Amino acid sequence: TLASSVDNEFELIDLSTKEINELLKKLEDNQSLGHLECKKEEERLEAFKQVAKKQLLVALHEVTSGKPFEEIIYNEFLNITPDVARILYLDICTLNRLNVPVRAGLISRISEINFDYFKDKLLSPLEHVVVAKMDTKIRDYVYKTRHPLIAEMVFKEVLNDPEKRASQLVRMIRYLNVSYQA
Repeated sequence: TLASSVDNEFELIDLSTKEINELLKKLEDNQSLGHLECKKEEERLEAFKQVAKKQLLVALHEVTSGKPFEEIIYNEFLNITPDVARILYLDICTLNRLNVPVRAGLISRISEINFDYFKDKLLSPLEHVVVAKMDTKIRDYVYKTRHPLIAEMVFKEVLNDPEKRASQLVRMIRYLNVSYQA
């Protein structure tokens, strides 16, 4: 609903070391370091670089470890339309939480949706939560969430009981091509 009000869009790329240090200083000034408060400056910097892969949203979650972030991610999931796009996002999250990119062919098998329909009708609703990229090694498009930690949050929040998780995993495994090698 806000799309018509947007003048410019900017991609938030990985944070530089200088930006991480500035952010850590702001968090320290506002007593918001969370579990990093007891760590040395070098360890704080390393946490952003290694654990959070320098991505601001994930880094802030790691630093503060607050529940509101999970709620934001869950609400974001609920607001994806149409329903089939939401299900595809959950499928991508299911594998990407293990840092496994999801091939276009697997999406097609799982959803029984051909690639053209996916590209024309479903990629747009997922553009802010899924990154699509051509993998030159396997010569296929792969899809990833913004970060495996976000994928894990979606998986846990949406599939909030063990039976739901098991059903989702069985559904995904059923469509994996075990003879495929990248």
